[in-house]
Amino acid sequence: MSSPTPSSFSRPAMRVLLLCIIVIALVSPAAVAAQDAPERSDEPRADTTSDDTLAALRATHRLSSPVERGGVELPAAVAVLPGTTINTPTAFGARWGQVYAGASVQERIRYADWTDGVVTMGAGFGDPEKWVGLDVTLNILDTYTELAKDRSVSLKLHRRLPASAAIAVGWENIWHTEGTDGGSSPYAVVSKSARLHDGGPWVPFGVMAASVGVGGDRFQSEGAFLRGDTGAGVFGSLAVRLLRPVHAIANWTGQDLSLGMSITPLPRLPIVITPALMDVTGRAGDGVRFSMSAAIIYDFNAGS
Repeated sequence: MSSPTPSSFSRPAMRVLLLCIIVIALVSPAAVAAQDAPERSDEPRADTTSDDTLAALRATHRLSSPVERGGVELPAAVAVLPGTTINTPTAFGARWGQVYAGASVQERIRYADWTDGVVTMGAGFGDPEKWVGLDVTLNILDTYTELAKDRSVSLKLHRRLPASAAIAVGWENIWHTEGTDGGSSPYAVVSKSARLHDGGPWVPFGVMAASVGVGGDRFQSEGAFLRGDTGAGVFGSLAVRLLRPVHAIANWTGQDLSLGMSITPLPRLPIVITPALMDVTGRAGDGVRFSMSAAIIYDFNAGS
């Protein structure tokens, strides 16, 4: 990849921002029409969770079926809850009728000083409550140079379990065009959410969600990943609700620590924004980096 010129430095951010606006403009009318349909759940929404930019965007998608209702009814104005991970998978996922799209910008990639961006879109199939659910995600990579030249497809097969838990196996970038630099990463993960006290799910520090998994490729240490080793690494995430629209999140990617927040700024629209700091400990990469992801979600089953 040729080095970017200073005059083109802001182009990827502008491209991704424009795509976000287009996606939101297309999907928002349907989301507003469905906003009066109450949804019940007592847990944070999980994601549909490859370079760091793509991983961060996958983790922004917050789709799950309300199995463990716990007798808690969400207000009709609540379209979606914040997410529970930054850039690693969780075991929760989408079901038939749920679709999502979004974009992510990373202000600096590892070992370089240019911005990169990713756009994704996907849908859920099956029913993880009765059988299994399947997330199918199309990724448009490397928006900095030639938009849509690099593409990939990721899959996740997931099953809901009792007590607000889930288990999943997946493969990030199971298919990809030549030239993608994020690897192809199989994984298995389990997730669990729980109330921390009896004050209700809306109070600060009222709900926690945790995931732990093992995977190959990008989930290995940075050295193993760069060498092309075929081993496995451990990853995980921990999220705690600070306020109704805000979760604080810590992620171990298998290579380094990420810290961030997942925010739903507009309670009547299913938009999730996730700002984060990557490579916080310096164990991998060449310094702390900032990323910003935004996704919009729609459930065609709402109100049915």
